[in-house]
Amino acid sequence: MIRRGGRSSQYEGSLKWIEDAGIIQRCCNTTITELPLSGNAIREVFKVYMTDIGLLISMLDDGTAWNILQGNLYGYKGAIFENLVSDMLCKMGRKLYYF
Repeated sequence: MIRRGGRSSQYEGSLKWIEDAGIIQRCCNTTITELPLSGNAIREVFKVYMTDIGLLISMLDDGTAWNILQGNLYGYKGAIFENLVSDMLCKMGRKLYYF
């Protein structure tokens, strides 16, 4: 469980383990949109995306999977699609960055 306001250094071992296992993908922050993005990335500031949308949905509130199957995405629509796009980009071999 990640505490609100937690620092990446507190969770680095756990994050590295699940990243190496292929469960998550990091998306590093960049404040400059010049190439190469990897050179401008702020490695300590990042988002985490699941590489398996089914696992992501199973982690959401009870009944969410059923609601999604019925076409009711409610407040999760943005998070699910953002995660889906990140997963597709990673599977295409792209690195993730956000501005």
